[in-house]
Amino acid sequence: MENPYELLYMCRCGDEWSQAALFRQYIPLLKAEISRVLHSYARMEIYRDDLLQEAVLCIPHAEETYRSDQNCSFATFLAVIARRKIFSMLRHYSAATYVQMHNTTALDGMVSESGAPYEVMDDRNPMHNPEYHYQFVAAAERLQDLISTMNEREREVLDAWYRHMPYTEASAKLGIPFKAYDGRLQRVKGKVINAVLGENPARRKKSGK
Repeated sequence: MENPYELLYMCRCGDEWSQAALFRQYIPLLKAEISRVLHSYARMEIYRDDLLQEAVLCIPHAEETYRSDQNCSFATFLAVIARRKIFSMLRHYSAATYVQMHNTTALDGMVSESGAPYEVMDDRNPMHNPEYHYQFVAAAERLQDLISTMNEREREVLDAWYRHMPYTEASAKLGIPFKAYDGRLQRVKGKVINAVLGENPARRKKSGK
């Protein structure tokens, strides 16, 4: 098996053989992820081929966005992206038009990422309330979208907060004064809270809250 990191380098140099090799190497992983999800949502089996087509499109996206400093392997990074895409597609297929057309999805079978076993997630217990499922997944997606728009300094502050670093340690690591770190941390916290709650900061200011 070819070294995936050498393939990534060659892909980014525009080598077509390496791109094809990367696809060959990781399509089995994508098929396994789809099988894992469909094991919990057997009534969505009719969409297996469609899910694979969508999942395969995650390979070039992962190729472009993966960085070696993300503290995970390329395979794990690709798996996470593919899972998000798979569940996004299943939610789409579970919409009312598809339910009426195929009569395959009942309320208690609504799709949630928490309903399938996850290698990279700590909590594998399913959340049985469909409404809570959707709210949880939507909040997670909004948070991920926010993180993708943050600049490098904001991500460093977020990482320090996530690691529960003391103010003194975090400000020293970022090379900024204590008060400057506190100000940036409060701004990052505000953005995260707004994203998770689905609130518009401008609207909150206007309402005086």
